[in-house]
Amino acid sequence: MRPVARKIFVASLLLICFLLPFEPAFLVPVEVVMILSFFLAFPPRDVLKRLLSSPLFFLFAAFFLLSFFSGLASENHTEAQRQIMVKLPFLLVPFLLTGSDLQRGENRRLLYAFASGCLLSGFVQLGWSTWEYLQYGNPNVFFHTRFARFMHITYLGMYQLFAAGFLTYEAFEDTGRKRLLKLGGALCCLVFMLLASAKIMFLALLLSSLLFAWYIFRYKKEPRFALGFLAAGLLLPVLLLVLSPGIRNRFIYGYNELLNSGQTTEGQMAQSTGQRVLLWKNILPVIGSHPLAGCGIGDVQDELDRQLLLSGDSRYMPKKLNAHNEYLQTWAGLGIGGLLLWLAILALPLVQTKFPGKFSAVLFSFSAAIASFTESILERQAGTLFICLIACILTGMYKTLKPEST
Repeated sequence: MRPVARKIFVASLLLICFLLPFEPAFLVPVEVVMILSFFLAFPPRDVLKRLLSSPLFFLFAAFFLLSFFSGLASENHTEAQRQIMVKLPFLLVPFLLTGSDLQRGENRRLLYAFASGCLLSGFVQLGWSTWEYLQYGNPNVFFHTRFARFMHITYLGMYQLFAAGFLTYEAFEDTGRKRLLKLGGALCCLVFMLLASAKIMFLALLLSSLLFAWYIFRYKKEPRFALGFLAAGLLLPVLLLVLSPGIRNRFIYGYNELLNSGQTTEGQMAQSTGQRVLLWKNILPVIGSHPLAGCGIGDVQDELDRQLLLSGDSRYMPKKLNAHNEYLQTWAGLGIGGLLLWLAILALPLVQTKFPGKFSAVLFSFSAAIASFTESILERQAGTLFICLIACILTGMYKTLKPEST
């Protein structure tokens, strides 16, 4: 019975990783199968032994428990319940993955499933846009929210950037045709990230291209490929800006909003960048009123809305929005302790993995950290599932590897 249940557990994990780049909302039936098969597959004593020896489980569980008790103390019970459910993966995913006996090769296949899902979702969205273009002749269907049909553009960019980094690392573990195939897959992921056109991910691509080039040159001794990735990181954004006047105008407008600190003329609504500037400015007084313990994860939105009314900036906002910065969002809701736990979660894969595996961990931490500057990524399951799944898989895959000699 246990061997069969274990196979079902691993198969459900593979399916979740593969389907995650499409839409996390429809994964619930697969998640139920994963949980049931876990309890049938692994003896409780063995699970407990693994959990007690896992710093990752304790760190993630501490973040969930802090969120849970913060929610209980919140005045807005409806929002608090939603927040607790969104944060539940911080308890459930590490419990399942750390408590299981997944081997390094199985964790590696999980990452391949995720990268394959990213590639397939990108091609599906590209095909969808192509069909619309043939129908209506509008080239804008290839860019921004018209392209990103399965999730918010920043989340899509975060997924695709990590997938590109993982495939790049794996490519240099192979030679010949397999290497070129994986490098081609990595390049496709970067293109899909650019087509989603989240402004912060353009910056992420420029910075990550330096990481790609450094890693390939320093550790794989392949200067031609290093220069190729550096050129791709610099030229692809320029090419997209040239080909899409709509994206170009969006960047110019966002730059002007940033220079003007998000302010607009009376009656005119702030756009993407301007909204974020106004939200950041107004969340700071909320943090200042509750710097240590936070105001409670269920009350952050209400406190932010009140501050926007008080400052008069609400007249520029078309609708209620969260802080759109995970560092500020977490600090406002959970206090300084929650912020420190969030920073530790981002850093843990780097601490527990070593080269050559650390390069994938670097891209994971980097993609999540930079996306968190302009998006509250833990406010949606697309963010919490990605963080918890990939952090656990990376740690399980690489934590026992010896450092590569340099």
